[in-house]
Amino acid sequence: MTDKLKATIALGMFIASEEQFTKEAQQHALDLAADDKHPLSGMFTSIEFAVRCVPHADELSNDKLFGMVNALKESFSDVTGGNAARRDFMKQWLISAEQPRTQQQNIPEIIPSMPPHFELGRYEGISNNDYHASNGISSSQVKDARISLMYYQGRHVTRTIQKESTEALTFGTLVHALVLEPETIDAEFSIEPVIPEGAFTNTASMKAFIDAHNATLPPQLGMGSSVDETREIYASLPVEFQKIEADTKQTAAAMKECIKAYNATLPPQLKAGNSKETASEAIRSIKPDAVFADEIMNTWQQNVDEKVMVTRRMMTLGTAIQQAVFNHPEAGQIVNHETRAVEVSYYGMDEDTGLETRVRPDLEITYGGMRVGFDLKTVSLGRIKQDALRAKLHRTIIDMDYHVSAAMYCDTADLDQFFWIFVNKDESYHWIAIVEASPEELELGQLEYKKTLKDIRQAMDTGIWPAPFTSALVDELNDFDLRRLDALRTNA
Repeated sequence: MTDKLKATIALGMFIASEEQFTKEAQQHALDLAADDKHPLSGMFTSIEFAVRCVPHADELSNDKLFGMVNALKESFSDVTGGNAARRDFMKQWLISAEQPRTQQQNIPEIIPSMPPHFELGRYEGISNNDYHASNGISSSQVKDARISLMYYQGRHVTRTIQKESTEALTFGTLVHALVLEPETIDAEFSIEPVIPEGAFTNTASMKAFIDAHNATLPPQLGMGSSVDETREIYASLPVEFQKIEADTKQTAAAMKECIKAYNATLPPQLKAGNSKETASEAIRSIKPDAVFADEIMNTWQQNVDEKVMVTRRMMTLGTAIQQAVFNHPEAGQIVNHETRAVEVSYYGMDEDTGLETRVRPDLEITYGGMRVGFDLKTVSLGRIKQDALRAKLHRTIIDMDYHVSAAMYCDTADLDQFFWIFVNKDESYHWIAIVEASPEELELGQLEYKKTLKDIRQAMDTGIWPAPFTSALVDELNDFDLRRLDALRTNA
């Protein structure tokens, strides 16, 4: 059976009721399930094998078929209501048997948006978004499954648990780019803008400008509190505004009208109002090119380019770390090695489970005939005593499952050695530690990730994704508590 036929059969799953399927189609599905070495088999061993072929699928390329198959695996998880609901979903989503096609018709619009699918091998130049949307279980997903299979299901099957976006993760991404791919900074990151000198930064600065401007304006003349005072003000008016005829009585009302006429020719005083909006409008009426910090920041925060947003403080700290790595006698040579390759994607298959895997080491170099992988990690261990740092780094590696990722990297990418480049990110204290994963550490990581893949495989097959606790617990005293108990018993 050809790969295209297998993919076609897989695409036909759940479209119609079981009695419509031919025995031949059912047998093809069983053959697909039995072919453990085929890259598609791992996706469908848990799906009931009632299928029929999709019309006109022979017009699609293998790549498009495989991409659609991969998308099905993700899409079915969001469809509830059993097989009937899945079949209805598929009818709307795939090429419909009832929809007539002509030679002029194109492939449905769904095809260009299919998640990418990659065959086993090494790939350079895959974008970060395409990598994370593509086929295969990554080391990050394995680590999620080690939290619990229930958590894995929520993150990657039903997708009810959203990925966290924290400042620490953003900063780690920034440091990675600054050290390993500085040429991508402008394209991938939106840096907090610098507020230019002279920009209005707050209400106080706006009111100060308005008060200073009003002080330069000729003052409005008052009306006077008595006829004599009004007459004095009237007499101070420019001649052209003293419009009361000499033989006419100078009434207070007539004089005030002349004063009002004069005042109307004076430039108006600006009013700051009670809000930034009112004050900014007043300033712009006399200074159209005025710059306001709030507007600059609001435009930046809208992030219309959907880049990773980075504050000036993060950029300053990240640049300092970059220079610390570049200036380090060993780390600087590693990250700038002539054979360096950054963010290369590898796709493999776990032989024990048939599950596709994928890894993406930060950096790899070839040195002395060996292929060596590296991950760049930022830590905050500024107040840890020097003698305790080594143990702290080891605890970090184990607690964060870095050794699990390293083992997957070495197995899938066929690396001979693996190192972490740790950089302390505490301000003005950027020490660097280059740490090799020992053979025993890699063996531990390998055994742990392979066990986790088996657990994922079993959950896929059974549909059961266990919570962290599946039975009642008895809370036991630890050694410290037992010693306290013994002491209290003795003194009782």
